Amino acid sequence: MTRRVRSVLLAGLAIAAACGEPAARQHRVVMEAVGYAPATLTVAAGDTVTWVNADPVPHTVTLAGHEGAGDHVEAGAEFRWVAEGRGTLRYTCRYHGGMTGVVVVE
Repeated sequence: MTRRVRSVLLAGLAIAAACGEPAARQHRVVMEAVGYAPATLTVAAGDTVTWVNADPVPHTVTLAGHEGAGDHVEAGAEFRWVAEGRGTLRYTCRYHGGMTGVVVVE
């Protein structure tokens, strides 16, 4: 294969990759000081959100409409969720009523 043909093939592959679906991203929310940080997060459908419990007590990530998914996250543990569709999802900690957050899926 000539150098020129190889360059053209590589350029075509790069263009095809750029035009395809964007790669899913990873997002992180830390549970600490009895709060979620960040409290509001904007993600794309297909992205993964990981909540990490950095507090010494258990928390929950109770997503409206997805009850049971992250309903108990021990200290030092984490909970992963893949965003689907579009919309705004509110979530709370069942153990600590003032702990609330929002995920906006675009």
